[in-house]
Amino acid sequence: MKWKIKKGYNALVVALLIFSISVALSSYKIQQEYQRLNQRFIPNLWVAAQAELEFYRFRDALHLYMEEDSRERGDEVAKRLHILMSRLPLILEGSESTHVRAVEGAVALIENFRDTLDALEPSILSLRKGQRASYLAIFDRLTPFIVPLHQVVSKTMLMDEQVAAAQRDDIRRLFWDILGYFIGIIASAMVLVALLFKEFKQASRLLRVAHQAEAATSAAQAQLTAVIDAVPARIAAVHLSVAPAQIFKSACG
Repeated sequence: MKWKIKKGYNALVVALLIFSISVALSSYKIQQEYQRLNQRFIPNLWVAAQAELEFYRFRDALHLYMEEDSRERGDEVAKRLHILMSRLPLILEGSESTHVRAVEGAVALIENFRDTLDALEPSILSLRKGQRASYLAIFDRLTPFIVPLHQVVSKTMLMDEQVAAAQRDDIRRLFWDILGYFIGIIASAMVLVALLFKEFKQASRLLRVAHQAEAATSAAQAQLTAVIDAVPARIAAVHLSVAPAQIFKSACG
């Protein structure tokens, strides 16, 4: 009996330990993954794409300005130039352009493009209609950046997709991890409850046996007390029934 009780207690302790470990691990895993996923995904494509778009707008404005029958004004060219130049620092710094800078050669390209625009800015702002040679010189300086900028945009799009796919994989893995921990918690809790119920039944049975033994002991004590209390009266009755016979025998003799 003692061996069974000890075995039951050991099983209860093991189940309680597994349950506690499951709860602790699941809580730690959820907190850790929440902090990692809380660093939300920021798409960087728009930064690179907007810089490329402003580059095209500037080139179109410059081209229209040089058309003799165009009503494009020089201040529109200056406006497009300054908007384009304002987009480049966003690529070179900030959390919203991390994936752009991760593209091989992107930083060097943007810095070279920025320096080229800074060098061309006086010539662009002073450009007048009919100055075809100056326009062609500016256009030739800008043309080598068309394809590389588009490649940076394409690679940034791929980088965004890779990061987004990795985050989706992390979310799916987190779901299955949490589901596994949840199943472990439920299973260990069920085992723990079953063992507790078993120990409760065992304790109830032992208590019932103890009460029965106590009741039997009390009944035995009561019977013994009754017997002891009844013994002197019986002895006296025997003496009373035997005494007359002895007297009669003595008289006859």
